[in-house]
Amino acid sequence: MSVLTSDHTALRPLGFAWLALLGLTALSLGLGIHWHGQGGLPLIVAGILWLKGWLVVRYFLEVGSVHPFIRRVLLAFIAITPLCLALTTLFAAQFARWASL
Repeated sequence: MSVLTSDHTALRPLGFAWLALLGLTALSLGLGIHWHGQGGLPLIVAGILWLKGWLVVRYFLEVGSVHPFIRRVLLAFIAITPLCLALTTLFAAQFARWASL
């Protein structure tokens, strides 16, 4: 019985991470519905996106137990998308000029 209890306890952080991901997804949906078109919303979404990526990498991909190179690649990967979203929000006109033919 103690083995079952210890296994159940070991899965508890994964359950909390999963609930946090569900909560952040619901928060994103609610923000999108109520603040659609607001100027600062993409920056908030970028923060939520980074936090969700960090939760996945930390709890489900177990970034703490991998080689440091892989850890850096994963952390850079979860930083790139929110960073691009924030830069696109802050410098939309410049990106549009660069992208136009």
